[in-house]
Amino acid sequence: MKSLILCLSCLLISCERPALKAILDDDVKEGSSEDSSDQIVQKTASLESADVDCGNERIGDKEVVLLEISNEGGVEAKQMVFESLPEGYSYSGGVFPGNNGTCSTTLAEESSCFVEIEFVPSSEKDYSFTWDIAYEDDVSQKNLEVAVSGNGVGYGDLDSSYQTNGYNIQDYGANEYFIDFFENVDNSITFIGSGGDGALGDANINVLKAGVDGVLDSTFGDSGLKTIDLDSNEDDLVVGAVQTVSNDIKILLEHNNVGGSCALDNAGEVLNSYGVLGSGLATLTSILGTSIESYKDVGLMQDGSLVLVGESTPLSGDSEMVISKIDDDGILDVAVPFFGGMLNAGNKLINSSIGGRDFGNTVDFNSDGNIFAGGATTVTGSLNSLLVLIDKTTGANVTSFGGGDGVFENDICGEGLDDEILDVKVLVDGKILIVGLCVDLSLGKDGYIARLNADGTLDTTFGSLSTGVVRLDIDGLDDLFVNVLVQPDGKIVAIGESAGSLNVRTLIVRLSANGVLDTTFGQSGIRLHDFGRDIKVKKAKLLTSGKLLIVGRAIGASEDFFSARLNM
Repeated sequence: MKSLILCLSCLLISCERPALKAILDDDVKEGSSEDSSDQIVQKTASLESADVDCGNERIGDKEVVLLEISNEGGVEAKQMVFESLPEGYSYSGGVFPGNNGTCSTTLAEESSCFVEIEFVPSSEKDYSFTWDIAYEDDVSQKNLEVAVSGNGVGYGDLDSSYQTNGYNIQDYGANEYFIDFFENVDNSITFIGSGGDGALGDANINVLKAGVDGVLDSTFGDSGLKTIDLDSNEDDLVVGAVQTVSNDIKILLEHNNVGGSCALDNAGEVLNSYGVLGSGLATLTSILGTSIESYKDVGLMQDGSLVLVGESTPLSGDSEMVISKIDDDGILDVAVPFFGGMLNAGNKLINSSIGGRDFGNTVDFNSDGNIFAGGATTVTGSLNSLLVLIDKTTGANVTSFGGGDGVFENDICGEGLDDEILDVKVLVDGKILIVGLCVDLSLGKDGYIARLNADGTLDTTFGSLSTGVVRLDIDGLDDLFVNVLVQPDGKIVAIGESAGSLNVRTLIVRLSANGVLDTTFGQSGIRLHDFGRDIKVKKAKLLTSGKLLIVGRAIGASEDFFSARLNM
């Protein structure tokens, strides 16, 4: 509820009357003059009020405002008439002056009263108007005009209070991108990414800090940016990041064809106690001696260890999904030989296919702390979505999941199309959301959202087709989902990309908890934003305000930092 309390100066209206002469005994009183007169001041009523700003309100939501009206004049205001409220506005409770209102048709001098109104927009538009309140006193009829503003915004609209128009593309003169971000206790944002001009050893870690409005914090680093070069001879490409309970940030790197990690404190300073030799950098070695490891995601275990998921490619033969576990100091965890076996302790290689490629894209954890690794596997020449559940302690597949082997492997989109999992989210009830893409060589890409039961079977209560899968094709062009999350009310939000006629657009889809498109969101559950550049989404999260922040890269003549905040 907004309450407007006023303390405004009094406005007095003076009225002059002709001079009056007092004639005493037909003679002018001694000591007076025929030209002398007495000035008579007529007291008036004067109503005052502040303007009303209901702000940006989402369609169907309610903003309640308590408006104070004061009479700063010297007499009572009478015959007060409040103009009828227009579309989008009403008195709380349905009748004047509202549930907590006190105004009537009169208002005594030097006193105040209140009216309580509600703003409930029904469409995306400007609801501003001038509210006329007529009244009179002993002198004349008058009017008080109150400027009332309010804007109806749709779910998924850009939040105009972020930067200048709801988004920001930041160019520092090199190729840059955001990979993740973290909201701080003061609601400021710490962004994590990389930047460089492409020369070997030039790609560095970038840490940026911005306020709630998205404007960079000039007191942080160099005008809001810190650049960290851990190894001048190698690129430090950020792949993922997690935040610990102590608010340190651990960053997964693509480093020297294997992998590496580092740790920063909340001020963006390297923790030199992490890794080896006091450098703050921990690097991994090739699992097979000559293989190349490309990690795609990182997750934080309950004990502070990190789990890395990606692809291991040998010099010959098929690539495999790799899951690596490193201690909270960045060193490969070899304490449990079964996690990868004696030869590759700390690493687990998964090859579900025969004569094909396997790889991992994403990681999450169930309530037991066991590890879900999602990606794809090759089946009869096509990629199928792959999700593996791994015991957090032993590294063995959890056999209660999938077909008794801890593996969910499915041709999600059917028709023998290539498909893969790009994000996984374990729900509080144990069910699992997965999102990704299907690839048809002739028709392009479609995004999909699916829900699994805790045992790894498709949840047929999800989606309008009772298949457990929602497949979307936007405008007949390429689409995919890279993130999935759940709002506090249980609605599901999938974020990704959709090709447009000119640019790759940002795609946001919202579903009900049972997988049906939410028609109150965007256009029948789908919202597209074209930012004038190709946008590659890397991470999306809900903020404590309930708004959605999306980060990634904007591709044009150069690659630049991208962020946007949406009303949800």
